[in-house]
Amino acid sequence: VALDGGIGTLAEIALTWNLIQSEELEPRPFVLLSERWGPLLQEVYGEGIYIKPAHMDLWQTATTPEEAVRLVTAWAS
Repeated sequence: VALDGGIGTLAEIALTWNLIQSEELEPRPFVLLSERWGPLLQEVYGEGIYIKPAHMDLWQTATTPEEAVRLVTAWAS
């Protein structure tokens, strides 16, 4: 789960995403907690950029901490 943040948070998200894509980390849910992440994801990983569908399915956004916990818990069960 990544919280709303600044450039450091964005760098950590990019590094983690890279490790998942290169299979250095096993696939896991990637929950971004903030209303601001959705538009960013659409812009960064929009049309014309190839990402494996299985990797894109890991991205999820949540607007409340309870929703983030629900997403992670659902994936783990």
